[in-house]
Amino acid sequence: MSEMLLSIESVAPEDQDAITTEYVETTGGVVIGVRRWSGATLLPDEPVALFVHGFGEGAFVWDDAVNAAMPWQSMGIDLRGHGNSNWADWASYQTEIHAQDLVSVVQKLDLRRIVLVGHSLGADVSLRAYARLADRMAGLVIVDYGPDTSNDASATVRKAFTESAQPYSTVGGYHDYLAATRPLAKTSLLRNFAESALRCHVDGSLRLKADPDLVKPPTLSRSGQIWEELRTVRCPVLLLRGLGSSVLRADVARRMVDTLADARLVEVPLAGHSVMLDNPEAFKRALAEFLMCRT
Repeated sequence: MSEMLLSIESVAPEDQDAITTEYVETTGGVVIGVRRWSGATLLPDEPVALFVHGFGEGAFVWDDAVNAAMPWQSMGIDLRGHGNSNWADWASYQTEIHAQDLVSVVQKLDLRRIVLVGHSLGADVSLRAYARLADRMAGLVIVDYGPDTSNDASATVRKAFTESAQPYSTVGGYHDYLAATRPLAKTSLLRNFAESALRCHVDGSLRLKADPDLVKPPTLSRSGQIWEELRTVRCPVLLLRGLGSSVLRADVARRMVDTLADARLVEVPLAGHSVMLDNPEAFKRALAEFLMCRT
């Protein structure tokens, strides 16, 4: 990709338009938080980049990345049990139910032309929702997710979440934990992550907004199903892989592009699984180019 294609400045969240959260009750009765990075009124048929975060995180993880989506409107959902969304019974934290929530939010907000940008779990959710949203889809961005993920990689992600679900006395304490466990991530982005991911507990400590019970539903292998889902996708797809990712293998990524009807693979250097935090500028360049072609 040409380095001269786009120049995107990194804008700290506090310098963006006011970040707001609106709440949408799904058909299942769970209230989902929808993060908006622009106060502008959404016009009918206006294109929307809808961001879907990974396991244990929240829409706030995209605060820096949304700069690449302009002039598209940008929204991000907090999956149930995450961020500002309701917690629920642990049995309803299955990925298919997250996908049902996503479809419900899109329909209730009447988003008619969207690009879904999903990372890890969020990409799985987006793929599952695709068939029900196909007539609204202008594009799909899959960030470091695919079939044939090793059990060890999934277990590592879940173990890290369990370890992080502890009380903290200060935001700085959680930031230090993040910095130690995500050595590639940009410090400024981890600071925003730490500030956004915590809430005050009744005992006065700070704890993750994410429900600790998220780890209870087992992770089941569904590689064959994912390959079949990829074959059904007809909108343009951008597949982003961190060059150092231990989750999405390079050979699997190449096979995914061959399987999809219209796809491009970008491997992001100096990045692992959390591509948008590890190398935000390269991530934003790739995303901006893709969205520019969908406008």
